[in-house]
Amino acid sequence: MAPLGEHLVGYLSMFLQLGVLALLTVLAALVRRSLGRRPFDAWTLGLGANALALLVLAVAAVGRDAGLLPPLPAATIAYALLEDLCAVAFVAGARLRRGARPVPGWLIGALAVGIGFTAFGTLKSSVFLDVYRLHSTFFALLLGVAVVELLRAPRAGFGARLLTGVLAALTLDYAHVPLLTLAGVQFPANYLGLESYLTMVLDIALGVALVVQATDAAQFELERRNAELAGAQRALRDAAYTDALCGIPNRAAFLERIAEPPAAGVVAMIDLDGLKTINDCFGHAAGDHALASTARCLRERAGASGTIYRIGGDEFAGVWNGAGTGEVRAMLGGCERDLAVLAEDAALPARISWGVAAFDARTPFAEAMIAADAQLYDRRSLRRD
Repeated sequence: MAPLGEHLVGYLSMFLQLGVLALLTVLAALVRRSLGRRPFDAWTLGLGANALALLVLAVAAVGRDAGLLPPLPAATIAYALLEDLCAVAFVAGARLRRGARPVPGWLIGALAVGIGFTAFGTLKSSVFLDVYRLHSTFFALLLGVAVVELLRAPRAGFGARLLTGVLAALTLDYAHVPLLTLAGVQFPANYLGLESYLTMVLDIALGVALVVQATDAAQFELERRNAELAGAQRALRDAAYTDALCGIPNRAAFLERIAEPPAAGVVAMIDLDGLKTINDCFGHAAGDHALASTARCLRERAGASGTIYRIGGDEFAGVWNGAGTGEVRAMLGGCERDLAVLAEDAALPARISWGVAAFDARTPFAEAMIAADAQLYDRRSLRRD
């Protein structure tokens, strides 16, 4: 029991680290579940594998020092395997973020080589530091690949940047032992126990970074859903305020516009003459074609300052901001000529009648609309006569 007492503080810190990692893994999974996603992704699975690796190492070490278990090389190999699987999961998560294949063949090959060398070293030497040098070399390489993949991924939020920084620090933490060994540095037997405190802090920081990253995902998801909702609202508004046949603003849009009309401009009331005759003689499809052609002609002629509305079956209206009556009359006359050409080409008698009136501070919009409507009926009566 003496070895257990000597390392009691270290073991307590190890189990504390294990508990924190397990708690952060569960927390990250719960955040994902709250978004309606699967609770475990590559990142949470990797964090869970890291916690499980620590559990295997802790149980084997405590059991050995307490005299309950013999030295177990298989526990060291399982610890290394779980940590390497953790790094592979992180690489897969980073590659998924940038749309690449998560686990390519070379990654599986690197995992197999790392585990093979670690197993060989474990069976050949009983000194954990010797085995750790082999394992940490491959583990650091895999973590470095995950860092590179994260740096290549687009749109990094705070959580992703924090995760990249922590993984880079862990890469250096695991790489410094083999690198300094190659440089001729001799480590004391208790070095890994002392260095494990830094690793513990970085592992906890890794768990926190994954939770923050999951929160970032919640923010991105909220932004995406808000954008979809805004798009749906725009589509509904367009559908509610657009005439389906003619593709121009409808009566609802016209009523909303005239609730707060421009300070000055011109209003025109327009009718498609003889729509009933067109429907009776040529069919309703021909009538729809005449309406659509009239709307297209009016819209193309209206210019940047004018808006054309379909306000009834064969009735249209136009509102121009800051225009003059002469300009609008010329536009409507041009539209009449366009429809006359169309009538000759398609043998479809499409013709419009219209009235125009100006409004300003002295002439309210409602009075101008009544005056334009009166002109429309007078013009149509003259044509009938």
